[in-house]
Amino acid sequence: MSEFVPKKKKRTPLWVKTIFIFSILLLLGGGFSFWWFNKSIDQQKNEINQIQAEMNEVMGDEEQDLKDELKQYKVQIDNYSQLLNNHKQVSPLIDYLETVVHPDVIFNNITVNVEQKTISLNAYARNYKAAGQQILGLYNQEKITQVDFSDLQQKENQIVFKLNLTVVPEIFNYSYN
Repeated sequence: MSEFVPKKKKRTPLWVKTIFIFSILLLLGGGFSFWWFNKSIDQQKNEINQIQAEMNEVMGDEEQDLKDELKQYKVQIDNYSQLLNNHKQVSPLIDYLETVVHPDVIFNNITVNVEQKTISLNAYARNYKAAGQQILGLYNQEKITQVDFSDLQQKENQIVFKLNLTVVPEIFNYSYN
């Protein structure tokens, strides 16, 4: 029978053991770093989403406030536009009457009714001829649609009379020339 003589096992050198342990630690460190970075990224994403939600909430409120303010300005502008478009003024009428008044006639009292487009005038003339020319001159005007003449009297060397005129509505408009 033969006997085997056991051989001594070779021992692994220390530098191989050191490299093996170092590589295991590196593998564990890499896995831990991967897990830690993923956790940090998720946490950062959550913070970003929360900040964006807060910004949207704040910006939404500010945006709504701005929209409401713009709506108020639009209403005011529309009101002013309507006011200007419907504005009636008497100055174009007065300017027009200056062009059609006879030199010897004076208008003393003027009453204007814009809704009815009427003008009531108390007039003084030097003589009947000037009063007649004034009345005929008003009949021939295109911007005067109706002339009513009344209360012709002579007082203190003057002829006193009343005129009621109906005019075209455009003469009261803001932009009428």
